[in-house]
Amino acid sequence: ADVVVRSPGVPQTHPWLVELRRQGVTITQGTALWMADHADRTVGVTGSKGKSTTSSLISHLLNAVDRPNVFGGNIGVPTLDLPEADLYVLELSSYQCSDLTDSPRVAVVTALFPEHLDAHGGEAEYYRDKLNLLAYGPRTVVVNGNDPRLALELGDRAAVRAGLPDT
Repeated sequence: ADVVVRSPGVPQTHPWLVELRRQGVTITQGTALWMADHADRTVGVTGSKGKSTTSSLISHLLNAVDRPNVFGGNIGVPTLDLPEADLYVLELSSYQCSDLTDSPRVAVVTALFPEHLDAHGGEAEYYRDKLNLLAYGPRTVVVNGNDPRLALELGDRAAVRAGLPDT
């Protein structure tokens, strides 16, 4: 195979994925494919804790100020099943973030705690996969400024700004 589309639940450390990468096969997943076409209209939320609450609240508040949006991702409707819309709010797991090659227009990171380490290969890999949400130039980055681990992992890589898409 030239390209493998993995389920987000298949860990990056699975022996087949390790072998496919060794052979130079491109590995992606549905959220990455979806984001390639919708990143400019998306608010993406990740974090070890608080991503469901934060993404739900963002969607609710946008609706309250007449900014209709479609809510989904790791919670609710999977990305590949989302209807066409002008604005999306997505909750994104570490598994979904790890294969992204496009960042959402607005990227939100709530907090970092060591979780799912066996599926990612370790703590550093888990944080790398989570923060891959920020790797491809989101227009706006919102992070929890009170999370020392997040600050340590980000260093000078991201400017902290607040804002929402104009659409």
